[in-house]
Amino acid sequence: MKRRELFWMLIPCLLFAGMALWMRAREAKLPPDDGRIGLVIEKVETRPIRAKDAAEGYDTEVAVILNYKGPKPSWWGKQSGNYGGSEHNARLFYEANGKMKAAKLPPHFKDAPPIFYWRPGWKSDTERYEARYFLKLSALPPRPEKTVLRSKIAVEDSALSPHVVLSQSVPLVFTVRQPKQIVKPAQVSRDPMLRIIKTEIKKPTAAEQKTNGGYDTEVQISLLDLKPNDPGGSTHGGDEVVDEKGNQIRGGKGWSTSSGTTASDPLRPILKFGCTLKAYPRSQHNIFVKMKYSQGDRWPLIVKVPLRLNGKEIKGKVQAKPEPFEQKSS
Repeated sequence: MKRRELFWMLIPCLLFAGMALWMRAREAKLPPDDGRIGLVIEKVETRPIRAKDAAEGYDTEVAVILNYKGPKPSWWGKQSGNYGGSEHNARLFYEANGKMKAAKLPPHFKDAPPIFYWRPGWKSDTERYEARYFLKLSALPPRPEKTVLRSKIAVEDSALSPHVVLSQSVPLVFTVRQPKQIVKPAQVSRDPMLRIIKTEIKKPTAAEQKTNGGYDTEVQISLLDLKPNDPGGSTHGGDEVVDEKGNQIRGGKGWSTSSGTTASDPLRPILKFGCTLKAYPRSQHNIFVKMKYSQGDRWPLIVKVPLRLNGKEIKGKVQAKPEPFEQKSS
């Protein structure tokens, strides 16, 4: 393989990295800003929160639109679509009279989902990078000072380890809450716009179990998407085996997957879950699988399907109804 061909194969994917102002140790290891392009914050704006994020307790979205100054860099916008970042690389501060102090958060804010997270990305329609921050300001008590989001943003080469910074870093200081302001939880539609069409539990044969990893139970749920052209993709995850009270039961191994549409029926997402039901304690007479799925930016759909009732394993078609998804609070 020619060196030039190898070079083009190794064009790095790009990602944003929000770097905290206090990370001096990391910055000391970086080369000076010699020749790296200057990153410019073109605009910072707050946006209406999505139902999908409101379900996790978030109430505020801050979008940072980024551009470059000087000649257009050759790598601008040439990312593979894999982005990374960490909500730990930025902080909330209280500011009064030009002085800032870090916002002290209760210990339970360390649990997932965190007090805020961020999602970097590339907007092909505007040819700009965006860094989007999602906050839980309604979880913070009112303060006499204003609340400020501080971070430092740069474009990095994620193909190398450690990452190499391609652009100069730009500081972000943005007021997200005024003094004494009370931010209320977001009011959004809680209709996932998904309807359950059919739920079926299959029992693979012994021969099939030898090839599928030993899973003896498979759940398949067919849904009707009432907004099939809604952009934003789908999210499926967090499936768990629970008892009748919703407490998680540990024991067997499991897997889950989903497909948004099929060629024969573009309106019907399919959810699948498989597990080794026999590995769960026999003392658990009632066992269910709780599946979570969301389409686009909508409120999540929760479906609870019985796997074992009164000690008897369930198979064939079953009636499954959506469970209410309670908005998470911090």
